[in-house]
Amino acid sequence: AGYTRTAYYRKMKSIWPRPPGYVLRARRIELAAKALRTTVVSVQKIAAQAGYRSPAAFSAAFKSIYGTCPLEYRRQHRI
Repeated sequence: AGYTRTAYYRKMKSIWPRPPGYVLRARRIELAAKALRTTVVSVQKIAAQAGYRSPAAFSAAFKSIYGTCPLEYRRQHRI
């Protein structure tokens, strides 16, 4: 919408204290966490839906935000 990549980055940085890549990754992981709580879809499919090609990469990203692996999170937060 008329922004250069640099201008977009600066605007995002002024709104959120984290870099745009982190904000987007956190949102994808947040949606994945919701799926883990509310569905029986496999972790591998949820990882793919969140945009991760590798379940291991998804698990590492998930753990960096929630402090636990996706399977353990599902066990603890299942509705």
